[in-house]
Amino acid sequence: MKLLCRIISIRKHKNIFFCDVLSNIKEIRQICFEKKENDSINITTGEIIIVFGEMGLNRKKEQLFFCERIKKASIPLKSIPMKSYIANRAIDSSHSKKSLYNSLSRGYNQNIWLFRMQYIDLMNQYLQSQGFIITRTKHLMNCRGTYNANPFTTINRSDKKTQYLRITMELELKKTVMVTLQAVAEIGTVYRNMGKNTVHATEFHVLELIKPLEDIRYIVELMKGICKQAISIARSCNITYDPIFENLNEKSIYQLIEEKNMRYSSNEELYELYISEIRPGIDNLIVTDIPSKDPFVRRVGEWGSEVEWVIHGKRIAHGFEDEIDSELILQRFIAQVKEVCINDKNAEVDYEFIDMLRYGYPPSVSLGMGVDRFISYLLQLDHIQVAINPLGI
Repeated sequence: MKLLCRIISIRKHKNIFFCDVLSNIKEIRQICFEKKENDSINITTGEIIIVFGEMGLNRKKEQLFFCERIKKASIPLKSIPMKSYIANRAIDSSHSKKSLYNSLSRGYNQNIWLFRMQYIDLMNQYLQSQGFIITRTKHLMNCRGTYNANPFTTINRSDKKTQYLRITMELELKKTVMVTLQAVAEIGTVYRNMGKNTVHATEFHVLELIKPLEDIRYIVELMKGICKQAISIARSCNITYDPIFENLNEKSIYQLIEEKNMRYSSNEELYELYISEIRPGIDNLIVTDIPSKDPFVRRVGEWGSEVEWVIHGKRIAHGFEDEIDSELILQRFIAQVKEVCINDKNAEVDYEFIDMLRYGYPPSVSLGMGVDRFISYLLQLDHIQVAINPLGI
């Protein structure tokens, strides 16, 4: 019998080697072979090999391939399917965290890992070419982050003060802009302790950037540039990607409403129609002029507007023009805290953010994007956890 596989990990006991593999035969999880003294074969993790031998069972009753002969395969990486056979199965919120991570560990895929590393590296280079300073902000904060945040907490042993793992990088990036008056960007990790379900991501990567002295049109063009860069990186890695990313267009929310012959009488109704009826049917589109009451968005009257990049009915990125009036934002924060303080006794105003604005902050535009969700849609993965942790460990 002949088997084509990729080495995931290698363990050695004397001259006996046990290798976990991703194979083209779904039942086989592991191969075993004996390396003789005059055997010059030298395999490493990540390589694709061809093995010859017989199939048996190991102690855990899983299929084990006993190898008589091994040779390296002179074939491209894409010959092994990019998606693991485990990841191809539907993974939803009904699975336990343990079963999910066990599935991912058996379905490790080197291509996803390589793409993830190259994507972050090349995206940083692209942002630098657009005039951004790539920065690294701190992970431990002195405040919770927003009025209704539920961050992970820790205690500083020296002064016994509570510190919080960041849920966003926005505050620190805006501090950098205030000092340097330069465009700044960061692709980093944020942490959410929401406790929605057992597979909810508590740690994931986001791209956040701020560009002073620009308007919302800049964000739209930047989204298109990010999409083109991602396609270019996928091609360079020989990875199959979703073809819908080839054509990224933009439409106003008012155009989408007209196309569906919908009627509305207020911005509240317009926003509800967008969330419930329009956005779920969008495959790949930048939607502009979305009504917003986000406290950070610059408003004209009671409402401001945002831009969203929607893929398969989900928002993966959004941008807006920043509100720079500290007193207006303070009023909005206080109003929000009053709304939620009945159910959340820890709700609080982020005065550190207000103090920063009082020092003086330039007119700017901001963009936030979920990197892991974007990768999962681009590579057509079945679950975001495969993009967050391709190694599965």
